[in-house]
Amino acid sequence: MSQNENDKPQTPDAAAASEPKGSIADAVFDIGLGWAAYGLDAGKNALELSASTLIRTAGLLARVRDELAQKSDATPSEPSEPKAA
Repeated sequence: MSQNENDKPQTPDAAAASEPKGSIADAVFDIGLGWAAYGLDAGKNALELSASTLIRTAGLLARVRDELAQKSDATPSEPSEPKAA
C-alpha cells in the first residue's frame, strides 16, 4: 500500500457505516430525554392537581369549622354526660 492510498478520502459507504452508530446513540439519547421530560411534566401536573385538591379540602374544612362554631354559639352549650355502656 502506498501513502497515497491511505490519504484517500473515505468513500460514502465507509462514512455511512460509521455514522449509524452515532446517530442511533443520539436517537436513543433523544428519545430518553423526551420520555424524561414527559415524566417530569406528568409528575408536575399530578402535584399541582393534588395541591389544588388539598386547598379545596382545606377550605371546606374551614367552612365546616365555621358552621359548627355558629351552631354552638346559637344553642346553649350544656356538656352532655357520656352514657355508660
